[in-house]
Amino acid sequence: MTLSPGFPIARALIALGLALVSLACGGRNRGKVELSQGERDWLRAHPVVRVAPIPDYAPLEWIDAKGRVQGVTPDLLKLLEARSGLRFEYLPAGSWQEALDLVKAGKADCVDLAAPTEERKEYLAFTRSYMEIPDVVVVNEDWTGPTTLDGLVGHRMVVVRGYAVNDWMRRKHPGIIQVEVPDLLTGLRRVSFGGGEAMVVNLAPATYHIREQKITNLKVVSDSGFYYRLGFGVRKDLPELLGIIDKTLATLTEGEVEAISGKWFEVRARWRPSPLQWAALAGGLVLVAAASGLAWIWTLRIQVRERTEALRLQLAQQKRLEERQEAFVVMITHELRTPLTAVKGAMDLLAGAELDDTRKRELVRISKDNADRLVLLVNDLLDLERFGAGAVDLEVAEVDPANLLREVTEACQTYASPLGVRIQVEPGDPDLPACPMDGRRMAQVLFNLLSNAIKHSPEGGVVRLHAGREDGWLRIEVWDEGAGIPKELVPRLFEPFIQGEIQGRGPKGTGLGLAISRALVELHQGRIGVECGPAGGSRFFVLLPLAPGAAQT
Repeated sequence: MTLSPGFPIARALIALGLALVSLACGGRNRGKVELSQGERDWLRAHPVVRVAPIPDYAPLEWIDAKGRVQGVTPDLLKLLEARSGLRFEYLPAGSWQEALDLVKAGKADCVDLAAPTEERKEYLAFTRSYMEIPDVVVVNEDWTGPTTLDGLVGHRMVVVRGYAVNDWMRRKHPGIIQVEVPDLLTGLRRVSFGGGEAMVVNLAPATYHIREQKITNLKVVSDSGFYYRLGFGVRKDLPELLGIIDKTLATLTEGEVEAISGKWFEVRARWRPSPLQWAALAGGLVLVAAASGLAWIWTLRIQVRERTEALRLQLAQQKRLEERQEAFVVMITHELRTPLTAVKGAMDLLAGAELDDTRKRELVRISKDNADRLVLLVNDLLDLERFGAGAVDLEVAEVDPANLLREVTEACQTYASPLGVRIQVEPGDPDLPACPMDGRRMAQVLFNLLSNAIKHSPEGGVVRLHAGREDGWLRIEVWDEGAGIPKELVPRLFEPFIQGEIQGRGPKGTGLGLAISRALVELHQGRIGVECGPAGGSRFFVLLPLAPGAAQT
């Protein structure tokens, strides 16, 4: 089912969740909040409650361009203020993780839209739930892989850092490889670009962002099985506040909740049947019950087929992973054996033959060159392992893209000149803003792309660089005038040692540069790829999220 503007199922599900929760927890006291003496004393001493909001969770809660907190939950807080005597004050938070950090540090008293997790229970106590919303699996419309979480074992799944579903998936589906992004919109765009990944998302905010950002190539393929049961998360050292909010939530009526949900989800007024319609409804329910029995049997059959297919896909995926591991070991063995054989041969000659000084110096040079290559190979393997495991702390700062390109170009000039290749930086956007990145690591990526382009360019060729803006992303391109990349190698180009199958001029590398570059770019929540023209030449690109506020959406 494709997510399209309007998406009435999202509104219906959320409205139903709100209504069911209100029926479960509201109506008994009909607006009257009965507080204990301790709670009343606390309220007099602490009338203002500091709330850390979610800045990008529309339409449930978000911060608009003017810095105002909007959505379902802020409207709910206004109702709680009028009924409890509390006054809620929002603190600025740049992300959901930052909102949680504010509470952990004692700078905020609570979060107003949180689901319980084991980690959060260490520092938060939770009120009753006032909203329930499902998480679904979203993929690019070109996705041909499995569609259920069981089938996605071994696949990469985009998740938003700090969300409750992440812990749930680690327990229920530990084989899924989670790729964290800082916010929901970044994740949706990543899947939209077609990076070969799925994403698990909360239906309501995902629908809103897809509609507002006009992302038209995503589709929902399955229910994740996880529901957000959302309530207040209050610091554990504030039990009186927890009791006040929980008791106030208990006074909510169905009509009050419908009024709030109707404002943001366009829920229509409830239909109230007549006695005759009640009789017709009762008869219809009997038919529905009979049909439901047949549907249940049919659903069981479908589930059996789906789980059988998921198991088959899981076994096939495991077999592919084992084959790739075996191939990797073979490649590593070959890459290590070649320089070791050269070193050993040179040492044998030095030890056992009568040689003149010129020949001895030549053999020592051969040994040194191959030893250097071994050290470089081992270092690259260690880097690749650390980057792939996310065990690297990036030193992120605001970096001027023009300065970055200039520095990398200057560093590569001494490599390009002996090969007769010229480096040219193409004019870019003069108003291009600074981009948050680890400048040293990103220079490593661009140096690798640029040196590869030089190596595969003909004598007299030109390698070009360009930096520009693409929606909310910084796009850096490096392209050459070489013979191009064989079509069959393009899908595997960023795997270890694949570059060695493409012949170029200049010193031979380790074959790990592109694999390391991909790992570094993904640590920046970005994307790297290549486009090959029919007449030859290759255009590599890197996409990095721009600084907040610089995105042109």
